[in-house]
Amino acid sequence: MSDMNTDFFQRKLAEFKASQGKLKAATEMSTNSLHASYEISLLVAKAKKPYSVAEELILPAAVKLAERMADKKAADAIKTVPLSNDTVCRRIDEMAGDIVEQVVDKLKQAGSFAIQLDESTDVSGQAQLTAFVRFKDENDIGEHILFCRPLPGKTTGEDIFNLTDTFFTEHSLDWKCCSHICTDGAASMTGQHRGLLSRIRRVNPDIETMHCIIHREALTF
Repeated sequence: MSDMNTDFFQRKLAEFKASQGKLKAATEMSTNSLHASYEISLLVAKAKKPYSVAEELILPAAVKLAERMADKKAADAIKTVPLSNDTVCRRIDEMAGDIVEQVVDKLKQAGSFAIQLDESTDVSGQAQLTAFVRFKDENDIGEHILFCRPLPGKTTGEDIFNLTDTFFTEHSLDWKCCSHICTDGAASMTGQHRGLLSRIRRVNPDIETMHCIIHREALTF
């Protein structure tokens, strides 16, 4: 009876260890698939390709390569990488959000920063506001795009300020820390009463302003 009990428990222990091994392997595969999903989504974003290209072209091509160059097991592992259109879109949004948070953290650490705002119209006719930021990054000067957002309604100075102020509020940025701002010479930017700069001076009277040198150069030709 004692031998039977010993055999039983040893068998159960072996089954338990085997199940642990399978769980570990599945977890490692899931982690690798997740990492691969993010890496491929980043490639899609950098190449400016439609999100669907990952599922429709990249994944099938990778599976074919694995079948030819490796084995079926490798091909089956590649098939587990989530690359649907919605997944790639979500991955890119998550990475973009993470980059923004990193930049915002650096702005807060720097204590002061300068921004450049530019409004332009995309191919669909939608006005887009782009903000670039410059700041002290340890022993270097950092430059990065801060945001690019569609302008709702008109492109007045008030609209531009409200959109920028909303971003500042969302990320707990203080206008007092914005030491300089650079814009073009459009009335919506520089208008004395309703322009963006006059609106910003209400919240930060000490801000320094300048007309974009590149824009001024373009006006001379």
